[in-house]
Amino acid sequence: MRSLVAERGAYAERRRLLPVVAAQGPLPERPRTRADCERVPRPCPYVGCKHNLYLDVTRSGGIRLAFPGREPADMPAAGSCALDVAEEGGVSLRQIGRLMGYTRARIGQLLDDALEHLRASREEE
Repeated sequence: MRSLVAERGAYAERRRLLPVVAAQGPLPERPRTRADCERVPRPCPYVGCKHNLYLDVTRSGGIRLAFPGREPADMPAAGSCALDVAEEGGVSLRQIGRLMGYTRARIGQLLDDALEHLRASREEE
């Protein structure tokens, strides 16, 4: 549970940022297809999109910031969307780790877990 001081601080921060966000103008309509997505300026401002790399969903379903000291607008243009990275192709574990804020070793562990999950699901069929 957040403290009252933290709640007041978050509220004050939202009030402070409101004029800044309003001055930037409205965002284009949220993309529905990959073709629509390509017209959105990068870094992608839609942090709620499942392909955006700014937020990370934990195994328990919680949400964490993948880059705690960075704002969405500060994300690298070529690394704000998983679909952009996938289209680029040929990305090393080190590059993936840099984009996602993990070490190369951790990305290797995640890859091994994903491959094991795929093998297990194939055996069930």
